[in-house]
Amino acid sequence: MSITLRPDTEQRIEDRLKAGRYSTADDVVQDGLQLLEQRERERQQASDEVRHKIAVGIDQLDRGEGLDGDRVFKKLLAELERPGDSE
Repeated sequence: MSITLRPDTEQRIEDRLKAGRYSTADDVVQDGLQLLEQRERERQQASDEVRHKIAVGIDQLDRGEGLDGDRVFKKLLAELERPGDSE
């Protein structure tokens, strides 16, 4: 496989090679790909967690365990407006 790099990307790879952090350009690319894969796994995990929390919330609402939004916000606003609690 042959790829063409933008000059700034090529320079970043060269900088890492000159600093001795990597032995070859392939090592730099490999490390970058591993980081990309890690980030993608973390995003997928976060997405899965959000989906799970949504499912739990929907189940709670279906069981009638939901809270009235207006009452919740009124309570929060009242707590924020209480004097002396800002510290």
